[in-house]
Amino acid sequence: MSAQVVRANGIDVRYLIEGPAEAPVIVFSNSLASDLSIWNQVAEALSCNYRILRYDLRGHGGTTATPGEYSISLLGDDLLALLDALNFKKVHLVGLSIGGMIAQSVAATAPRRFLSLVLCATSSESVPAIWEQRLDIARRRGFGELIEPTLLRWFMPETHKREPELIASTRRMISETSTSGYVGSAAALRDMNLMSLLAQISAPTLLVAGQNDVATPVAGMESMRRAIPDARLVALPGAAHLLALERPKELIGLIGGFLERVS
Repeated sequence: MSAQVVRANGIDVRYLIEGPAEAPVIVFSNSLASDLSIWNQVAEALSCNYRILRYDLRGHGGTTATPGEYSISLLGDDLLALLDALNFKKVHLVGLSIGGMIAQSVAATAPRRFLSLVLCATSSESVPAIWEQRLDIARRRGFGELIEPTLLRWFMPETHKREPELIASTRRMISETSTSGYVGSAAALRDMNLMSLLAQISAPTLLVAGQNDVATPVAGMESMRRAIPDARLVALPGAAHLLALERPKELIGLIGGFLERVS
């Protein structure tokens, strides 16, 4: 099935829908500098029993890259507008990294739209100096200089050695991200602070961390777990940041089991 484009919140959003038409809907929101393809294995496994919606964030993949700085609120409005455009009233929501931040935001501000949340390798608080440094590099010297450091954060050293084809394909995906999309979204990450919203999340919530993730450490996700009512946290040993590509089998099992329980 090929991806399509719909107008939502003033931009063209690329999306892909798979699975039975009458099944419960799961929406997947991806990380900075990636596209909807990071969920390929997860979507294939879960599309037997669920309607799967994947989409590219503003400035990523086939979705419009608007100039200027973005915010988590703006990216959340993009998601809500996409759901409206596709006439999806209530959905399960899975987000990774910035996708998980978008998920926190919309689940707190539009709680009636979301049946459950799975927040993967994400955070509720930013370290602005880190993102300001990356923004400075991208603006002055180009986004390309950030690709190799990103790959080192995203995957365990063992994965780099054991799966060179995965690293190569991920490198290509990152390199296809527009500079304006990266800069806009990195600004959203710099300014992000969602801790005050977490108590408002009413949907059943599962958090999944990589035990060795330096980008969104387990300790930060443990703070999120304590702040979100009745949330559960699972930390995957020997895993870094991009769980959908590095540990898809474990993620499939966790999401599938969680959704069976909340349904």
